[in-house]
Amino acid sequence: MTLDEITTTTKKILDVTCGSRTIWFNKNHPAAIYCDVRDEECTGVWKSTNRDSERTCIVHPDVLCDFTDLPFPDNSFALVVFDPPHLRHIGENAWMRKKYGQLGENWREMLHDGFHECMRVLKPDGVLIFKWAETQIPAADVWAAIGERPLFGHHSGKKSQTFWGCFMKLEGAQECTGTISRDAELLELREGLQSAKNTADQHAAINDTIFSSNMKLAADRKELINELCQYCGKYKQAHEGACDGCRWREI
Repeated sequence: MTLDEITTTTKKILDVTCGSRTIWFNKNHPAAIYCDVRDEECTGVWKSTNRDSERTCIVHPDVLCDFTDLPFPDNSFALVVFDPPHLRHIGENAWMRKKYGQLGENWREMLHDGFHECMRVLKPDGVLIFKWAETQIPAADVWAAIGERPLFGHHSGKKSQTFWGCFMKLEGAQECTGTISRDAELLELREGLQSAKNTADQHAAINDTIFSSNMKLAADRKELINELCQYCGKYKQAHEGACDGCRWREI
């Protein structure tokens, strides 16, 4: 189906990051348009909890596009689903990366731009469902990045790390943006301080290693000098000046 064909139909739901459509009960719902930046099939053997198993991830969207630049007019959908990648650090060939994708270093800008694109194509009084997994990034940091908090939501999953949030395109919904912006600034400052602390800790660890190495070298040198004195034997007459002028005695 072409983009023109899709936009002229009565599609009311947009999933901007459908992936393999794992959250959908009906993976081909007639009222939905499925989008993703990928169009691929991955099959391979990945480790599971108890054994290795062959897994397949199929990503075939209706529309191939980036969620930060959606090819739809303003005010087009009554419901938008936003389930972006949530991992920053993951192996290139890891199953989780194949299944969910990966965020870049500019993850704040990606999520901010993606969220506001979702709100742009949402009709007035439309609903946005935002799914997030707090595996590496807390949901509070995401709300700070996008500039809004959900109206309500809840945690789910085995470790309660998955957060479902509900937004609505209401007039005046930007009232809390100032507070969120300050939260974003505080978040950036906190991460900067944490980075500085990590660097300081690394330098301290290096200094401790150097100090320990120097202490060990000094102890080893003293032990070697004692062995030389034992071999020489003149130390027994040191009080008579036998060791005067010895190069090792001066160390």
